[in-house]
Amino acid sequence: MRKPSSPGIGKNSALVLFRGAALAWLGTSSYLLGGNWSGQLSLSSDQNANAYLKSGMRDLDSGARKLAVEEFTKAIQLDPSFAFAYDARATTRSQMKDFAGAIKDCDKVIALTHHDEHVYLIEGFCRYQLHDAQGAVKFFNTAISMNSDNPLALDLLGVILAESQDWGGAMANFNKAVEMDPDDAMAYYGRAIVDFSFKDYEKSLANVSRAIKLKGTLSDAYDLRADVKAHLKDRAGALADANDRIRLDTSCQNGYVDRANVELMWDDFSDASNDLQTAIQINPADSGIYFCRGVLEQKCGNFQASLADFGRGLLKETDTMDTATAYEAMGYDHAEMGEWQPALESFRKAMAFKLPPNDTAFQVFQIECRLGQTQQAKKEMAAYIQSIPAAKAGDWTASIAHFLAGTLKEADFLGQATTTAKRPTDVAMQIGDAWYYAGMQHLLAGDKSGALKRFKKSLKFGDDNSNNYMMAKSLLGKN
Repeated sequence: MRKPSSPGIGKNSALVLFRGAALAWLGTSSYLLGGNWSGQLSLSSDQNANAYLKSGMRDLDSGARKLAVEEFTKAIQLDPSFAFAYDARATTRSQMKDFAGAIKDCDKVIALTHHDEHVYLIEGFCRYQLHDAQGAVKFFNTAISMNSDNPLALDLLGVILAESQDWGGAMANFNKAVEMDPDDAMAYYGRAIVDFSFKDYEKSLANVSRAIKLKGTLSDAYDLRADVKAHLKDRAGALADANDRIRLDTSCQNGYVDRANVELMWDDFSDASNDLQTAIQINPADSGIYFCRGVLEQKCGNFQASLADFGRGLLKETDTMDTATAYEAMGYDHAEMGEWQPALESFRKAMAFKLPPNDTAFQVFQIECRLGQTQQAKKEMAAYIQSIPAAKAGDWTASIAHFLAGTLKEADFLGQATTTAKRPTDVAMQIGDAWYYAGMQHLLAGDKSGALKRFKKSLKFGDDNSNNYMMAKSLLGKN
């Protein structure tokens, strides 16, 4: 019961891009491949070790990474203090996604020489891939301290901050990167991520378009632009970008999942189903496919099938942001079927994460009230209100919390739907949400007629892909 997002429920394809783009950088922009690496061969006094290194570099240059690792290992065996060979093997292992092995090699290089900025970047990236965000930040900051003019380090640090939803810190790093290099496509892409998170779709569109203009081969950038255009109700433009993403890489499932997300926003269920089936044929282990298909089943009213797909996705997923959102979606499935206790359990699982979906606490409140646990619900909502940072006390989510807690009258709440909107595109959505929550309060109070009137107004103003819109529509259909 939620708006699809690319490449799967809760997943930000922009963040996935940085992993792919950074991995590509490790194979093309490092001095190992792009620089005069032959000048480094004198680092070993053992000429045979140098010969193995040179052979490994040729293998790496031709794409034979496994052979390259074997050659670098032979060089290390001959000269265990050969820092450059460890460096070369770390780079190669990171390209092969052997992140743990790459980290061991990086640590060896750092022990031998502390002045290799390149290695700190590789280790930071590998730790990021292994979900050690704190460790990644440490190594990227070290790299930046060694060379403050490196936009790549700023880009990589920015994306980690974005994943933790420190949007201000992320944007600051991306802006610095652009100042250093006005042609840094990754930095513009990062700025587009932040803009998108704030629902500033026009700015996001400008930044991601700039990134694509600078580097049209950033295939996943088309995913984000498709999302942006979809939110701007540009169906043709969104589909065109999704098609370009597939054209650039027909063997990657993400493009098909992203196009399915666009199709779902306009209820093109048949086309979305076909794209998801293609994605499964390419990579049946991708959790994003099942999360997206779960949304498809939800919108078609097949809630048991939706639960099954979200469950499949959870078995394959390790990213906590996706996991939290999947539990939230499962909560809506159970709620649609009137299974209030399982719904409550699913929403509580979503709330247990560090960064739960924004409206999960409100769903918990409403279900507890349905189950007769009104006092408990009010107590928890009061605690939720206390947890809201002072800087966000005037945000729309705070208004919803106060309304549900009974400290904000309905008329004032409906008025704040307009006055708290930070941009014009928020107004209609917030008005739709306000009428939905007002309807739910009337329904919980036993005023069925008043509730239905408010649900109808919610449908008039709300986003037809939002959770609240679809809940209001479902409740009207059942009454």
